[in-house]
Amino acid sequence: MKRKIVYYFVSIAALSALLAGCKGNDNKASNEYVTIEGYRGIEVDEVMDISEVTDEDVENYINSVLMQNSIEVTDRGAELGDVVDLNYAGTVDGQEFDGGNAENFSLQLGLGQFLEGFDEGLIGHIAGDVYEWGGVLPENYAYNPELSGREVVYTITVNAITRPAELTDEFVQTISESAETVEEYRAEVRKMLEDNMSVDSNSMLQDAVWNAVLEKAEVEKYPEEEIKEISDSLIQQYKDMAESSEMDYETYVQAQIGITAEEFEKQAEEAAKVELKQRLVADVIAEEEKLLPKGDELEKEYQKLAELYGYQDVDALKEMVDEDSLKELVIQNLVKEWLTDNCKQDSNE
Repeated sequence: MKRKIVYYFVSIAALSALLAGCKGNDNKASNEYVTIEGYRGIEVDEVMDISEVTDEDVENYINSVLMQNSIEVTDRGAELGDVVDLNYAGTVDGQEFDGGNAENFSLQLGLGQFLEGFDEGLIGHIAGDVYEWGGVLPENYAYNPELSGREVVYTITVNAITRPAELTDEFVQTISESAETVEEYRAEVRKMLEDNMSVDSNSMLQDAVWNAVLEKAEVEKYPEEEIKEISDSLIQQYKDMAESSEMDYETYVQAQIGITAEEFEKQAEEAAKVELKQRLVADVIAEEEKLLPKGDELEKEYQKLAELYGYQDVDALKEMVDEDSLKELVIQNLVKEWLTDNCKQDSNE
């Protein structure tokens, strides 16, 4: 069954927004539904670049990669820095207690994630070992305050031991397509993190510009059939979720949102207007500025969407999603990019 991708990805966000100073040049775009003035060269507060990537950021990222490529240890006991997969069962005065048991608990030795002395007690143990360790619960034991400061005995089973991969030139060559040395890999990671921060900064600016444009837009009237289609789609999503949760629709809405189904459906209509306003504004600007994609350009934009939403290719995307909705999403993205490229940022200095 094809889904309306604009509705699916935007409607709930629009509803959540309901639940929960810009100036431009003398320009105007309008049709029977909407009028927007001053969108070209719209002025917004300056969006500052996200702070620069630090050496610590680089090392944290690399450490996460080393952890993801951990190697199982079978020829020695556990050491500081190893990650131990274990089961534990705790007792106080011989009685088990809430929060005292866990299976397949992952613990990196030396970080002090558990009780004082617990890590040290694991050192030297090998996979398959079962032993007891005694300690003292914290003075403010959140899981069971009545046991704060009490002596505890844990029965521990060591399931497996792994160690993070070692950062060497040889390892780098197995995970990077271009870097051959550790230093080259550090530079590659820094560049990747900087690029990600740049994308985040641009996204923040794009959101600011789009919100400013929407603020200026005046809706003359809404296409009633489309309001009903969007609100019905949103309501159906909640009905489907209620069914999958084995709850009736009214009870599910009350439990999830805290309002009656009738109140929810009224808000669904308002959310539909919020969403439709975005589409109407994007359409009228795209028409005025000749941004409407055609032919190969449209297919390239579909390819971007397929990659963004994790589809194997455009054909797979089109099998699941209504193509009219895809085109509307493409138009909105192109308009947002164009508005951002043509905006003015005010530093307020």
